[in-house]
Amino acid sequence: MKKIMILGAGSIGGSVAEHLAQENEVTLIDRNAEVITNMRSRFDARFIIGSIESPQVLEKAGCEEADVVLAVTEHDVTNLAACFICKTLFDPGDACARIARIRNRGLAEHKELLQAFGVTVSYDPEDSIAEAIASAVGMPGVSRLVHYASRQLAIAEVRIREQDISSQNKLSDFISHSRELGYYLVAIRRGDLTLPATESLHLQVDDSVILAAKAKNMAKTIMLLRNEQQLSTKVFIAGGGQIGRALAAKLEDDYAVTLLEPDAERCKILAHELGTTLVTAADPTVEEVLRSEDVENGHFFCAVSEKDEVNIMSALIAKKLNCKHAAVLINRHAYQAVLSGIKMDMVVSPSEVTISILLQRLSSRSYFDPIVIDEQVTNLTMFPVQRSSKIQGQTMAQVNWPDNTLPCALLRDVPEDKPSLVSEALPAVQIYFPDSEVSIEPGDRCIVYVKDANIDTLTELADLPYFT
Repeated sequence: MKKIMILGAGSIGGSVAEHLAQENEVTLIDRNAEVITNMRSRFDARFIIGSIESPQVLEKAGCEEADVVLAVTEHDVTNLAACFICKTLFDPGDACARIARIRNRGLAEHKELLQAFGVTVSYDPEDSIAEAIASAVGMPGVSRLVHYASRQLAIAEVRIREQDISSQNKLSDFISHSRELGYYLVAIRRGDLTLPATESLHLQVDDSVILAAKAKNMAKTIMLLRNEQQLSTKVFIAGGGQIGRALAAKLEDDYAVTLLEPDAERCKILAHELGTTLVTAADPTVEEVLRSEDVENGHFFCAVSEKDEVNIMSALIAKKLNCKHAAVLINRHAYQAVLSGIKMDMVVSPSEVTISILLQRLSSRSYFDPIVIDEQVTNLTMFPVQRSSKIQGQTMAQVNWPDNTLPCALLRDVPEDKPSLVSEALPAVQIYFPDSEVSIEPGDRCIVYVKDANIDTLTELADLPYFT
């Protein structure tokens, strides 16, 4: 059990605390007494009312005994100040990880400055969410997408719709193209079951297909899986906040982007800052507005305003109008459970991004690098192969993996004397899938899909120390 201090009980801090308090000793600090009182009734944790910039408050909270300090207020300077106090007064030996939410990109790029403030990891959930949705726009149907090896390898979870099912819906044809296009079918999730991807298996509506692919081929792979031929270039964004602006900037060079924002003054700012994006002062929850913008012929509708209710309502209307795909930003954890029964292509939250980063930091001493792709039951995990490991010398198909584990890919650094094997613009890494005949070598990195998030089963197999 880890001791985690969360500084700031806003939408991110509260959601992360609620999730992590189930298996960790969590302390949540915020100066807003009303917010803290509401949190007390939702989950069990230690709650402290006070300023996170106060040495006395941090000492009372037990900062010197914390494994992780997570500073996630809305203000960069406040997060930096809290990390500086924690390091200087309570953790000069850097035994604790200090993760700070930094929204100012210029500040985030100065790593030396952040280190001087005691920040060990900085992140911007808004930019991470914009990047995730932008990737999904080019890969319709992806509910989760994770990249490795400087974005050369992608692992995705793709939901199957009714229109994706044909009379010949065996996986044999899809699997037959795998080596040609550079992808691997890891598994099929059907309800609570995780099924092996055999050629005789028939896909069903609402199945989730787990795919590993070379990133440059993932879009083609998904189009093949879902029988899609030509994609529309129309993309709609509901909400002109930080995420909406970042998303539009990432998409406008490749798509015809329309951004809907009710605040006319904010629209003027966005129109000046963005390029080809059409910025419209309109309420995205009004059906007539979406009809007039031709949403029914849209490729993707991205609901990313600061209000969950607006996001849910606008995305539902867009889907009703037959917009092909929709992504929804949700802050409140309770809404995520409600949306699980609604067929959205993608549901993403700042708390989920934060939890993934925090889990990676917590696992750094165990040599495991987990990434959450489903808060409840699954993990993607990467670990290095040791010389003493039981799996070295075997192919991935030959390894006797634990029952809860499915192999996804193998990463291998290219020797310096063979630079021609990879692009000069990217790190020298080769990617192998489990159907490859390449034997695992010391120094390789294995990526596996863990069905129940219990990575303890891998410890003995990988022969890695595991510190709790």
